Amino acid sequence: MKMRIRQSDELYYEKLVSFWGKLAVVLFFGVSLLFIILFFCQQAYGPIGGEDSAPNWFYIMMFCIFLPIGLLVINFLSLTVSITTEGITAAYGLFRHHIPWDNVAGYELDKGSALRQYGGYGIRYGWRKSGAVLVYNTMSSSVILLELRTVRSYRYFGFSTKHPDEVMALIEGNTG
Repeated sequence: MKMRIRQSDELYYEKLVSFWGKLAVVLFFGVSLLFIILFFCQQAYGPIGGEDSAPNWFYIMMFCIFLPIGLLVINFLSLTVSITTEGITAAYGLFRHHIPWDNVAGYELDKGSALRQYGGYGIRYGWRKSGAVLVYNTMSSSVILLELRTVRSYRYFGFSTKHPDEVMALIEGNTG
């Protein structure tokens, strides 16, 4: 079990890991490994498919394409949500977004389908009648939308959670 150091002002922490993300990591690294193995086999034993074999540069190029995609998929493998006395932070690996409590005007549980409303899962940009939405979401999790006081390129910030009632109670306690 992986341990992490808890911040002293942390009220809530959640890590949402996607099964499909794990599968994608295995797929992209497996394909990368396959291409580099094919390259070395062709170097050692000659053309793999006879005269119609792919050139060596093809295997190297495919390895160089699939490996960075695999690394990017690792970055989006899990969504972490942290609620502190300062605000809410949602992060997909290196991409993190923090909303301070004084910028939260309101909140609500988003009842719609993330796939239909935002076009998928991950870091998404969508629209509501009253403005744009930036959302960090995962499959089969509820999305909580925060209405922001300071409007940037979006009016709402949304994030997924498996425990919406607990998170909304914390939001209420820190904004109300």
